[in-house]
Amino acid sequence: MLVLPFAVDGTKGEPCHVDCRRHPGLAPLDGTATAGAGACSSLHPARQRSQDTYPGSDLPSRASHCPLPRLYIPAAAVEPGPVVRCPAVSPSPFLLASSGGGTGTGGTPTMARGGSAAVAVGALLAMLLLCAPAAAELPRLEHPAKNDGSLSLLVVGDWGRKGSYNQSRVADQMGKVGDRLNIDFVISTGDNFYEDGLTGTDDQAFEQSFTDIYTAKSLQRPWYLVLGNHDYRGDALAQLSPVLHKIDSRFICMRSFIVNAEIVDFFFVDTTPFQLKYWTHPKDDHYDWRGVAPREKYIDNLLKDLDEAMKKSTAAWKIAVGHHTMRSVSDHGDTQELLQLLLPVLQDNGVDFYINGHDHCLEHISSRDSPIQYFTSGGGSKAWRGVFEPNEDKLEFFYDGQGFMSLQLDHNKAEFIFYDVNGNVLYQYTRTSLRTGHLQPSGYVSEK
Repeated sequence: MLVLPFAVDGTKGEPCHVDCRRHPGLAPLDGTATAGAGACSSLHPARQRSQDTYPGSDLPSRASHCPLPRLYIPAAAVEPGPVVRCPAVSPSPFLLASSGGGTGTGGTPTMARGGSAAVAVGALLAMLLLCAPAAAELPRLEHPAKNDGSLSLLVVGDWGRKGSYNQSRVADQMGKVGDRLNIDFVISTGDNFYEDGLTGTDDQAFEQSFTDIYTAKSLQRPWYLVLGNHDYRGDALAQLSPVLHKIDSRFICMRSFIVNAEIVDFFFVDTTPFQLKYWTHPKDDHYDWRGVAPREKYIDNLLKDLDEAMKKSTAAWKIAVGHHTMRSVSDHGDTQELLQLLLPVLQDNGVDFYINGHDHCLEHISSRDSPIQYFTSGGGSKAWRGVFEPNEDKLEFFYDGQGFMSLQLDHNKAEFIFYDVNGNVLYQYTRTSLRTGHLQPSGYVSEK
């Protein structure tokens, strides 16, 4: 198991490094030095150096605001085999590390904190994951909870419209609520850039829809993002690229991954490939399936990896995050492929909540045949679809307009709150963990 990138040796406090061009299966982006199977695979301690000599030290200081998660990459992702691309850095090598100075799974690595490290953390992570073959383990990030063991975060989806359709107003209220709750991070449920994703890593829409919009101090925290169907209509690989993390160090986007925050495991799921119509009837849209096709194999591997990871989880809470609706009464309605393929995995592993976007609304639906609860937070900008179609499960709350959601967790309790574009509380739901207590009768629900 490799840790990426600015990990610190547990005994000497010295960073370790490896030249991308000398590591098996790794090659610089420019393709000039593809490593072969016989290349060096070990990690070597680097001399102690000051932070300002690390690659990326000239990057924006915003990173200093972002608490730095630990990043775990399955060793299989960098084993000899399909070439994994990583950017060439000259003259300094990239930094990789494991607690034992090698590529094994033993030990618990730690990470140095600081501006440069925060900028680089998503860069190398995203690049190694980008072209890595399917592995037996999903990438895992560790984000520490607060000192009292609690966690607070915001969830927003379907937002990237350069501030229009009230995106800026939603962002403003997110900043105020984020400050009040002292949030630890933000989750995006996808459709990060409309209408057709990004054209590339140099697309100004990235800053116009993200960096220049979510400017509040409380939002200068890590953003963990999944891709939505509109993101796949552009250059999907651009959103996974380390270049965007270099521009704005908050932006941590991968296909499927895990964020462990001590009391909770968040399982981020790439749901767009599940929808068959995107493959068979795309109409005039083009979907970027690089790194995904063939569909059946990709989904099969993903479901196996999710099942294995969820079975290993011992967290008080298990939460799945995807873009597409599992259950919804709005425009897109239920996603049959997710109900058939993904839902059984969630139910078998006791997942508490499924959080999504896709429908541009705020809603809470309770499953009638399992404890799982469905939350849609897709009101980050354009909304008011005017569609209401009940489904088989129990509708607890529905709001057709713009807004966002907060989630506060401790070991025993989870509290969800929906807010509108003016910051008004629309709905509140509280549940006790099924692993540490008993479900309150029909859930404790209060509306304001």
